[in-house]
Amino acid sequence: MLTQKKKIIGIIIGGIVLFSGMGYVFVTSHHKQLPQIKFDSPTPVPVPNAVKNLIKDVGKKLPLPADETPTVATVTDVSKLNQAFFLNAEKGDKILMFITSKQAFLYRPSTGKIINKGTLEIITDQSGTASESAASASAKQSDPSILRVKF
Repeated sequence: MLTQKKKIIGIIIGGIVLFSGMGYVFVTSHHKQLPQIKFDSPTPVPVPNAVKNLIKDVGKKLPLPADETPTVATVTDVSKLNQAFFLNAEKGDKILMFITSKQAFLYRPSTGKIINKGTLEIITDQSGTASESAASASAKQSDPSILRVKF
């Protein structure tokens, strides 16, 4: 009886080894058939002329980060802006956000004036930074020199 159990265990172990070997051969033979993708340096995205002109106009008024293209947004509904950074904002104003240098500018194209400039604070989770207290968040929201943006 003991030898019969050993035979069954041997057959099971042999089957596992056989199927494992077959799986290895299958995976390695198909891996070689995958196309090799070669990545060149990233293709730069062309900057629209409207953004180029905006950067040129604002750049005449104050120095902008030279090695960075801003993310640009347009104020469409002032009533939805709940940060002190937008205290004097009007419909049609442009927001230039320089992500790397963490700078933000509120520009009014109709008058050619910079309405506000400040620090860009990027929030990546739903509640802000984990260690930030509610009082601190409220104080930052009322600071006109900070623009908080959630991604």
